[in-house]
Amino acid sequence: RTVHFYQDKTNDMKELLAVVAKAASQVRERDQRYARQFGDLTDTLQATAKLNDLAAIRQSLIMNVANLATCVTNMARDSQESVAELRAQVRAYEIRLEEVERIASRDALTGIANRREVEDQLARRLNQRRPFSVVYLDLNGFKQINDTLGHTAGDDLLKQFAEELLTVFRTTDVVGRWGGDEFIVLVDGDLTEARNRTERIDKWVNGEYTLTTESARHKVPVKAATGIASWQIGDTPTTILERADAAMYAVKRERRLPVAADAAA
Repeated sequence: RTVHFYQDKTNDMKELLAVVAKAASQVRERDQRYARQFGDLTDTLQATAKLNDLAAIRQSLIMNVANLATCVTNMARDSQESVAELRAQVRAYEIRLEEVERIASRDALTGIANRREVEDQLARRLNQRRPFSVVYLDLNGFKQINDTLGHTAGDDLLKQFAEELLTVFRTTDVVGRWGGDEFIVLVDGDLTEARNRTERIDKWVNGEYTLTTESARHKVPVKAATGIASWQIGDTPTTILERADAAMYAVKRERRLPVAADAAA
């Protein structure tokens, strides 16, 4: 998907550059055309300056001023049309590029942010050096559901869980699938804010899910182990993710939810 993404993006950029090059060529041809017209007007005016007949000079000036006004008006209209056309074409390609980037940042199964997007957003938050937390989630017993009900049911559970997970976080937070049955959420704010959000997971997201197979509908209990790590000065993507991951596995060992990385330390 990454290869196709960059291929599509490269092709779109090539097409966009071709549009700009064509527009530049049209502008150059237009300018050359008007340059010839202005040159003809200049020659006419120079010839008029040599006349001795005042009436002839006056008539020539009136005619040439009219020609000049028409030429300027046409040039302005052509310029506006060229710019408008170029803007429309560029915007169309911008929309295509934005859509390609949006698709490339989404997890194909669940529709939430994929690993690449989570990594990009994590790096951005580290560069901003403002308080945020990483919430690491892992579904308990997911392998057993896959083994007993099949991978289609497992995929259905991941999609349902992702939808529910989105409901307890804000639009400014990044909810993503890290891989398999692991999810990561980047929560803007301090540790208290992250804890408040993870409490909502236990209350609203964990619980009974209905999965449909070819033979029947199955109600399965789902509970996610959750670990939190808050940003610290000097953190790298690896260090903060490792702390959140360690906190999550500590929860799995102790069989209780949720726990914060700072508290576990």
